[in-house]
Amino acid sequence: MQTLQDISAEELAKLFYIYRDTLASDFGFQSSEGCVSWEQIAPEHRNLMIATSRLVLHDLAERKSAA
Repeated sequence: MQTLQDISAEELAKLFYIYRDTLASDFGFQSSEGCVSWEQIAPEHRNLMIATSRLVLHDLAERKSAA
C-alpha cells in the first residue's frame, strides 16, 4: 500500500478527476462519461488541480506528523 509520501500531487489530482466523473451521476451531476480524458483537460485546469492536490498532501502530512 502506498503512503502519502509515495503519491504525487499529479496522481492524486488525476485520480480525483476520474473518480469524481465516475460518481457524478450518483449525486445528480452530469458525467462527461469519459469524453474528456485527464490529458485533454486544459493545462491551466490540470495545473490548478495539481496545485490543490499538492496543498492537500502537504496538509495531510503535517496533520500526520502532529499526531
